[in-house]
Amino acid sequence: PYGSDGSTLCAIPRMGAGTAGATCEALNDCQAGFQCVRPPESTTSVCTKLCNTEGGEPSCASGERCVTLRGAPTGVGVCIASM
Repeated sequence: PYGSDGSTLCAIPRMGAGTAGATCEALNDCQAGFQCVRPPESTTSVCTKLCNTEGGEPSCASGERCVTLRGAPTGVGVCIASM
C-alpha cells in the first residue's frame, strides 16, 4: 500500500487462506489485502482487512472503522469494529 505522504509499505506476498477474523500466527497466513494483527483486547492474532485511513479505497464494511496501523505509512490502516 502507498501512504498519502508518498511512502510505501512492503510486505511478504500473501499466500494464506485467512480472511477477516481468521486466526493467524504469521503475516503470510492471511490473504492479500489482510494483515495479521493482535487486537488490544485479545491474546490471539487475527487476519484484519487493510484500509485507507484518509477515505477512499480500500474501505471498511458497515459497522467498522479504519484505524492507523502502527508502523505503517500515513494513510494505511486496518478495519476494526466501531464502538
